[in-house]
Amino acid sequence: DINLKPNPNFIGNAVRAIRAILLYNTGTSKELSRYIHDAFSRYDNKYLIEYEYNKHNHSICFNDDILHNLRYELSMYLKNDDTFFFFFQKNTNQLNLF
Repeated sequence: DINLKPNPNFIGNAVRAIRAILLYNTGTSKELSRYIHDAFSRYDNKYLIEYEYNKHNHSICFNDDILHNLRYELSMYLKNDDTFFFFFQKNTNQLNLF
């Protein structure tokens, strides 16, 4: 959270934060959640996906459906008084035992 605002690469920071949420199943504070929410208000899903693809060696961590769900969950979180935001997505690579 602390080093995001001084950095002039707003979109790069936002994409890295989104990737961290998705890759590491990490939570975010209110400040970081607001930062990502601000990025969502500035950029559409297509732009974020293209940016990620071009800047992260064609490594794609998210798609339109994931970003749509993340946008929704994040907006719901910011309306509540919860301390941390966690976004859980189904891992399609995981073995189903049942």
